[in-house]
Amino acid sequence: MGIAFPGESREYRAARDRRLEQEIELRRATEAVAAARRELPRGGRVPRDYVFHGARADGAPIEVRLSELFAPVH
Repeated sequence: MGIAFPGESREYRAARDRRLEQEIELRRATEAVAAARRELPRGGRVPRDYVFHGARADGAPIEVRLSELFAPVH
């Protein structure tokens, strides 16, 4: 890779470069899977508008519908 740090051995740099190549391969594979996932056809309809219970930042209870989570932001 052409990068060396003071005091590192050749063995360490060679092993580190091999790990870096593996990490690059893993990133490419992950991106390929993500691209394939985006190409999937649409799934089935959700049978109902599920409601999730939570809390606002001030602790007040809140209910959020599934449809609201995917609503366009204005």
